[in-house]
Amino acid sequence: MPTGNQRQFSERLLDSDESIGVILSNLAYIAKELPDLDMDEVLRQHLVSWCADFKQDVANLRSKIPVLQGKLGLRAEEEAGDPGETVKEAGEMIHGEVQALHKLVTSLRDLAVSDPGYAILSVLFNESGANMLFAYGEIMENLSALSRHG
Repeated sequence: MPTGNQRQFSERLLDSDESIGVILSNLAYIAKELPDLDMDEVLRQHLVSWCADFKQDVANLRSKIPVLQGKLGLRAEEEAGDPGETVKEAGEMIHGEVQALHKLVTSLRDLAVSDPGYAILSVLFNESGANMLFAYGEIMENLSALSRHG
């Protein structure tokens, strides 16, 4: 039977996985919408590439969940250990992409002011970006809690 800490750890990892899903679904939505929006092709290719890179980083982050489960003693087949390094590594995995997202949202907002034709693109990234930033905050909160209790 799981201990109180193990239940807490499991819930935090499940919440993080759900937040990862939110980020991935927003990236998929953006990628689906990009081909239909009127914009400069160089910009479109940059955004498509950014989405693909972010998606890969998020998938890599998701791959750390089983590792953390093992280190937190949630997998019988693995010996528990200190999750600290894995938590730190996981926390850093998408940090750069989240910073790039913030810069991208700001740049697109400025672009939409100077060229109203980019307003829809700006709204797309603003709305999806807000969802992804909220999910990132949830992930970081969970990782922080795991590092304190692991």
